[in-house]
Amino acid sequence: MPRKTVLGLAVRIIVVGLIILSLRDLVSIGGAFLSFWGQEENSQIGQFIPMFLSPVVMLIIAALLMKNIDRIAERAYPAETEDDIDEVGVFNLAMKITGLIFMVWAIPDLVQIISKLCYISYLAPSIYHQEQTMYVADHLPNSLLFLLLGWYLLKSGRLFTKMAFKMKNE
Repeated sequence: MPRKTVLGLAVRIIVVGLIILSLRDLVSIGGAFLSFWGQEENSQIGQFIPMFLSPVVMLIIAALLMKNIDRIAERAYPAETEDDIDEVGVFNLAMKITGLIFMVWAIPDLVQIISKLCYISYLAPSIYHQEQTMYVADHLPNSLLFLLLGWYLLKSGRLFTKMAFKMKNE
């Protein structure tokens, strides 16, 4: 089976996982939102708006991935040959899939971070926002690491290939 086909199948599996995770999050957030509905103090309802962004962004990413499967595979493997995939080729394919997963995990978290930063900057002088600040401080380094590492693995991941097969050859 050509690498592009295997990568396309992996992207489809990632899309299904994203849809399931985003629907789970939407149901959870929707239930929490409804528990505050109708209360006299509605100040906390505004906090649910940024929470809805993450699962909505995951659904958008899933739709974009599904629409662009062929383009993703073409960019990952621009000069495909019909030769059998050797051990290094399978490893590189797995690294590209892992890189795509890392990027997909990072993007919704980055959207949540951006929404919290907007919330902090908008309400900073008038409201206590230590919880939002701690969220940003805790999640920003990991999200950026996942995004950058995912991009590197999707593009090449040569360092990890060299490490994996150098250790094997020793």
